[in-house]
Amino acid sequence: MSQTIRLSDGPAGVLGVWLPTVRAGTGTDVFAERLCEGLNSRGIRAEIAWLPHRSEYLPWTVSVPVAPAWADIVHVNTWIYIDYQVNAPEGQGGAYDQ
Repeated sequence: MSQTIRLSDGPAGVLGVWLPTVRAGTGTDVFAERLCEGLNSRGIRAEIAWLPHRSEYLPWTVSVPVAPAWADIVHVNTWIYIDYQVNAPEGQGGAYDQ
């Protein structure tokens, strides 16, 4: 079975990976930076969107990040999906408030 990867609004033929990541001042920052650098060095457009540290504990205090048009893949930790979907009080920036 073959799969087709649709490329978004980036340069023709260039895959885009967006990394919304909490800046924690730890090894996770280093991991994200190295992943981003490695992807870029291989011709894949990759960018990090640094989220404030409080978004790890109080995600509803941070606007839900919007993926750029060029991003074909969004690389996230599993908790980001849950926090932005479930923990935001109604009307305060949760994924379903938009």
